[in-house]
Formats: sequence, structure tokens, C-alpha cells
Amino acid sequence: MAEKPLVEMIADMKPEWQAFLRGLLDGEAQTDAYQAAYGCERKSAESSASDLVRNPKFRAVYTRAVSEAFPIIDGLKALTPRALRQIARLLESENESIVLRVIENLLDRTGVAKTEKHEHSIETKQDIRSKLLADLQRGMEKED
Repeated sequence: MAEKPLVEMIADMKPEWQAFLRGLLDGEAQTDAYQAAYGCERKSAESSASDLVRNPKFRAVYTRAVSEAFPIIDGLKALTPRALRQIARLLESENESIVLRVIENLLDRTGVAKTEKHEHSIETKQDIRSKLLADLQRGMEKED
């Protein structure tokens, strides 16, 4: 049997669960999202939010929503939805070096590809001048 589309799963949820889910996907803390969804006191929201997130029915929809909303980095469970949205925005940047750095970091942090570090040195005018003078002196010594 085919899995129900995510939109239908969300539509079947209680309106408060939908509002809580929306808050979490917008990057709100659990307590804040629960308080906004249910209009309850903060103290009550603290434990109730935790309970709802552990509810298997809610958890299934939340997990699927996160994986479908952010498929590019589904494996980065430690990132908050706000961080995922920021990464998505950075990937849309017109600056290619920003996009490249984001991709390299994602691949490195997910273990897909390890980036290699390269050492580079830049010679200053003083370094070049010193080397030229040393070469000139060696050349003059050879002539003598």
C-alpha cells in the first residue's frame, strides 16, 4: 500500500498539532511553538511540548515533513529547521564561492566526502627582493 502524501497526513492532524508543527518547521523552540499553538502558560507548554514531540503519530509526520522540506541535508539531524533554511538560502547565493563552501561543509560534515586541507604560502615583495639579491650575490661570487 502506498504511503499517504504528507499534505494529507498534516490535514488529518488536529489544528493545534498543525500549528505546533508549523512552529517547529519555522525554527521555533518546542515550548514557544506549543505555547503559540495551544495558547497555554509557559510552564504547561514545557512538558506538554516534549510529550507531543515523543508522540509516535506526531513524530512520524514531523520526521517526514523535515525530510521532505530539507531533503538535501536529511542526515544532519542536529541542525534546527532555522539552520536548514539558512543553508538552503546560502545554496541559492549568486556568489559561487559561498555555494562551494556550503557544499564542501555539508559533504564533510555528513561524511560523504572529506575535504582535504592544502597549505599555501604567499611571497611578499620583500621575500622576492631578498631571494633576488641572494641569487645576484651568488652569481657575482661565481664570476669572481
